Amino acid sequence: LPPPLAWDFINNPQYRAILTGSDSAFVSPTKAGRTAEGAVFICAHGKKTLRHTIVDWQPFEELTVMGDTLFPRTTGLTTCRLEPDREGTRVTAYFSKSTGPFGFGLLDTLATRTLGKRLLTKTTQAFVAAVRREIDSGVLAHAAVGERPDHQAVGAAARESLTQS
Repeated sequence: LPPPLAWDFINNPQYRAILTGSDSAFVSPTKAGRTAEGAVFICAHGKKTLRHTIVDWQPFEELTVMGDTLFPRTTGLTTCRLEPDREGTRVTAYFSKSTGPFGFGLLDTLATRTLGKRLLTKTTQAFVAAVRREIDSGVLAHAAVGERPDHQAVGAAARESLTQS
């Protein structure tokens, strides 16, 4: 998928829930009807609700959120970077050490390092499978076949549309 389309999937609450392994997700508030810096993704994990505030928003390139973790009063940064490649888009996620009360921050960092990779692999596979089903359904056939678009031109046009009132 080209970066703008991959970006849409990553930021779509339905697909974000799959990617984060949550039961459900939504975004609030939005600026002018769009997700942007300052918006909050809210994910439900069983009875626990986690908030992920967008602190850096560079459409089609990079997204950083400051998010709650499963441990009380503990947060961490997650950056998702998108780069065009021969296959479409390479998506790379970066995670900071958790911050919060000493014991909880340390526990969360250790849990993320030990269990996080396994969970991220599982949720990423589920996310990719869901996106493939969407493409296979024919809804996105125009994006999956034919000539590859000029990613820079598409990104520039989309960025321009996002900055216009």
